[in-house]
Amino acid sequence: MCGFVTATILMEKDHDHGCGMIGMRTGLICAGLGGLIAALILTIMRGWRFVGVDAKLIVGGVALFAAAGFFGKKAGVYLCRRRNNTGINMSIGIALAFGSIAIAVLAGSLCYVFVHDPNLIIEVTEIPAIFLGSLVAVLIFGAIPAAVLGVVYGLLVGMQLERK
Repeated sequence: MCGFVTATILMEKDHDHGCGMIGMRTGLICAGLGGLIAALILTIMRGWRFVGVDAKLIVGGVALFAAAGFFGKKAGVYLCRRRNNTGINMSIGIALAFGSIAIAVLAGSLCYVFVHDPNLIIEVTEIPAIFLGSLVAVLIFGAIPAAVLGVVYGLLVGMQLERK
């Protein structure tokens, strides 16, 4: 079922009468709020010393916004055609939030693997551990905010689609 929904969302056409723009705009707003929440969590927990602001964080941030915009547009078109069911809207919003985070972590991890200290040797077998370790760390601290922002996405898109 999940694969069918994903394939359906990816195959939606852009002839959406504005629904895609609603989804994209809302996805970008929620991604921005998620970034602010992540920065707040890192500041409160003094986690900046572990993360640091470098290329992997910037690449991950760009990937987060790109994924939220692209898949937010696709989700907006899909939700418009599903007749605005609140439960489906929130479920798609949560999937959008976690999917965007996974893409951002993957992009940041790949940046770390390819652009790192030349004195540090990374074996090929360590690459999955780098990605999974980063993803687990992000999800430990970001699962609740991501779920809440996914619900917010679903509710905001639902309210905007009702006005169309």
